[in-house]
Amino acid sequence: MLRYLLKSIVITTLILLKSIGIIAILFLSIYLLADYLVRDSYRAEAERREKYRSMGSSCAITADKELYCWGDKYPGYVRNENTHLTPVKILDDVASVSLGGSTRCAIKTNGALYCWGKNNNGQVGNGTTVEQLTPVEVLQDVSSVSLDNIVNNDNSCAIKKDGTLYCWGNNRHGQVGNGTTTRQLTPYEILTGVVSVNQKLRSPRLCALKTDKELYCWGWNFFGRVGNGSTDDAILSPVKILDGVVSHSNNCALKTNGILYCWGDNEWGEVGKNGRVPFQRTPVEVLEDVSKIVNYDFYGGYYAITDSGALYGWGANGHGMIGNGSTEEKIFTPVKILEEVSDVSIEQDHLCALKTDGQLFCWGYNYDGRVGNGSSREQILPVKVLENVASISLKKKNSCAITKDNRLFCWGNNQYGQVGNGSKDKAVYSPVEVLQDVSSVSIERDYICAIKTNGDLYCWGYNGSGEGEDRVFKNQETPMKILENVVSFGTSFHDDSYWN
Repeated sequence: MLRYLLKSIVITTLILLKSIGIIAILFLSIYLLADYLVRDSYRAEAERREKYRSMGSSCAITADKELYCWGDKYPGYVRNENTHLTPVKILDDVASVSLGGSTRCAIKTNGALYCWGKNNNGQVGNGTTVEQLTPVEVLQDVSSVSLDNIVNNDNSCAIKKDGTLYCWGNNRHGQVGNGTTTRQLTPYEILTGVVSVNQKLRSPRLCALKTDKELYCWGWNFFGRVGNGSTDDAILSPVKILDGVVSHSNNCALKTNGILYCWGDNEWGEVGKNGRVPFQRTPVEVLEDVSKIVNYDFYGGYYAITDSGALYGWGANGHGMIGNGSTEEKIFTPVKILEEVSDVSIEQDHLCALKTDGQLFCWGYNYDGRVGNGSSREQILPVKVLENVASISLKKKNSCAITKDNRLFCWGNNQYGQVGNGSKDKAVYSPVEVLQDVSSVSIERDYICAIKTNGDLYCWGYNGSGEGEDRVFKNQETPMKILENVVSFGTSFHDDSYWN
């Protein structure tokens, strides 16, 4: 009897083990299938991003006021029979050009404003929502134009010579300022006596400074970004925020008495006052004796230079961006970083400050050597990188500086040869000389262009374009001459959010 009982237990156990094995195999199969699907999704996303990495473009104005552009189709690209993207003349008699995320506008010498490009929200301003492949006249007697550089926001503004401000395009959050949330297909008069307009980075909220130094704001009021104390989601028409303002940037304004005021989001301490309060609906005094606002609002880091040349920072401190040696995520009040600073250039995770004696200090995220101190370690304190520097330029993963004797140095990520020294290394950790006799430089995502003192324009770095098999252009690892007789140049890269 005991033998039969033991035999039954063994048989039952074997059956159970077999069942468990089948279940385990089933679960393993499901896991492997899910893992494959996830990996395939990531691979598809990576391919999508690589496919549209080339969605950028460049424009240059020559000394004889001809406008040339090249790059992806939204600026109205032209590809020759050899499938190379080359500069093509767009307009004559051009005084200036502005490159938004997907739309371009040029002001001619007679003040006529011409726009073209993507137009799904009427951001071209010609009364339609049809993509505009050639420039169309939108306004006359224009002195300046401002285009939202984030593709999904899609709105445009222009100031006429008499100070009248017009806006048009996407109006979902009232950012046009015409009292509605209906998209505006043609320029709409918003304010008079305007000297400048500022569109908050990555947010459909605008502010305009008038000749009488009054600051008006309107649009999306999330976290009190408009600054008028209202709890409404959107402010559909301009409202006065401050008097006596001389300059403004994002959610800060500098008054004539040197006092800096800030308001809006405070999740990362970007207001610079009132500690851990999540938002500030009206302007509060943050710092005195300020001469220049140099904030960058990508992740909430704000900076200012005082009359004495002291550089202060506050807000988000990821990767040690504030530069005071702290590893705290958030810095809630202004802290002094450096003294005798004349200028500062800020990117989303690293920055550089130029001192009055020409010394260049950098700090922040440094995985690919973008700080320039010879290492890849995160730098939470400013470190000296170069001397005798006249100007600096940063973008994403790269940094460049022009010295007082017009030599161009670059460093950082080199995956596509964008440092420009011919190296095959994926990163360059210290400044290397790229060109001589350089007057200006412009960095875009993965490619760089510079104008020499004789007007020659050189570009290098990532050179892909088009879709799928069409994107076969070779990256440029050293500077290549593109145009002659150039006096100004600009680049723009479409934000990935457009393709989501």
